[in-house]
Amino acid sequence: TTVGSTVWKFSPTGILDTSFGGGDGITQSPLLGAAYGVTVDENDNIYTAGNGGGIKVVKYASNGNLDSSFSGDGSFEYDNPSGSEGASDIVLDSNGNIVITGSQYNGVDSDMLVMRITPNGVLDTTFGSGQGYITHHNAASGNGNDIGNALTIDSDGNILAIGTSVGANTDLALWKISPTGSLVTSFGNGDGFVTF
Repeated sequence: TTVGSTVWKFSPTGILDTSFGGGDGITQSPLLGAAYGVTVDENDNIYTAGNGGGIKVVKYASNGNLDSSFSGDGSFEYDNPSGSEGASDIVLDSNGNIVITGSQYNGVDSDMLVMRITPNGVLDTTFGSGQGYITHHNAASGNGNDIGNALTIDSDGNILAIGTSVGANTDLALWKISPTGSLVTSFGNGDGFVTF
């Protein structure tokens, strides 16, 4: 049988919290094949992001049980119609929305992806010109893969995603995205990103 992703919960002293999961401090879900990011809300609910037949976000209650009020079964899924996709990191914004970064295939190579999901577990179509996500390609001017690896949100609600872009070399890339899901053109050279 496929076990899927695993979440461990530790006490502040670094021992497994036996009040979590099945009494051993561990919970496993076949809904998510591989988890690459995790965050916790103010009520200690746990959100994990990764891949499993598409980009997936799984929500657990503080005791380790799946929260079925989230997206109907505890799991949000997004499938890219053009091919593969993946999630690398996850954060929550001040409104409880879930923001993830990663990449998705555009038919030739991969674009950096930032996606926003509502607290109920549906794609937030007020973000990214009605799509619920924004992608960016070719930050390093090489028509190679662009991938978001980690993200954070600043005090104004702007999203900062960092990752890589393949040009003549593989560059470090930093994108700044507004709360509505567009590149902040006051950042960088008027295009909303910088590469190093």
